[in-house]
Amino acid sequence: MIEQVYPEFNYSEYIQNYYNKNGFKVRVAKFKMRIFVGDIITNKNVYDLGNFFKFIHNTDNFPKKEDALKFLERIKKFQKKGYLDFKDELIIVSK
Repeated sequence: MIEQVYPEFNYSEYIQNYYNKNGFKVRVAKFKMRIFVGDIITNKNVYDLGNFFKFIHNTDNFPKKEDALKFLERIKKFQKKGYLDFKDELIIVSK
């Protein structure tokens, strides 16, 4: 979504391998998504920014103010008309 910030960690691949090794059928549907971030860019309150940080980084820890502001700069850099585009995967597991 916002360019690779951390070393690659392919959680989706881990889940697929886990279920494949345990005899399940795994199908992956890739799709694109768009999130409106215009309000986060214009809002001076870091609370919304911090919650978005938690969502994107898949954590329940609220970021330090300086980390949230660095994240805001990345959002501003990659947003287009107030939106961020990103890719995701839906993992479907069956017998």
